[in-house]
Amino acid sequence: MAKNDNAVLLPGTGAVLVGEVGTALKPTYAALALFQSAGTLPSGFTDLGHTSNDDLPQFGQDGGDSTTKATWQTKSFREIITAAAVDYVTAQPLQLDNTVLNLYYGGGSSSAAYSYDLPDVAATINKSLCLCFFDGVSVWGFYAYKTSVRRDDAIAMASDDFTKLPLRFTILQAAGQKRASWIGYGLGIGS
Repeated sequence: MAKNDNAVLLPGTGAVLVGEVGTALKPTYAALALFQSAGTLPSGFTDLGHTSNDDLPQFGQDGGDSTTKATWQTKSFREIITAAAVDYVTAQPLQLDNTVLNLYYGGGSSSAAYSYDLPDVAATINKSLCLCFFDGVSVWGFYAYKTSVRRDDAIAMASDDFTKLPLRFTILQAAGQKRASWIGYGLGIGS
């Protein structure tokens, strides 16, 4: 593989976007470039606003466990996957607003001005996800058609830092859809 300077990402700035499953479809490279240059959100998405500069989005997985099977002749003949891998993304929103609180608590409502009421029982919230990474003039995106959103950890507060509401976006399969895609210059057919 040859060196490709355009395929090296330094995520200087970016955004975490969410949308309704089935409405917020995979944005094109051009739509992400327009968002970077003019602030025009890709169709169907809402910006979660300020997110942590110290704790950028992270990709992870649960599962993916395997075991090795042997034959009489070969002690490590075949690897068998015993638990499917489930991918997820974590993000650290900083805004205490209705949208972030709704995702963090699995619901809730505003019954009065300047108030947000927590739900009695948390609901499963499904959203489409688009992470945008801006590296100077380069634009990259990561899109998941359907995720299950929940809190990832306790709300973090410190007197010398912003309050963080950690969210986990578990990437789910939806019939007839690709689970997730990377979007960037030089990716795909003919690159």
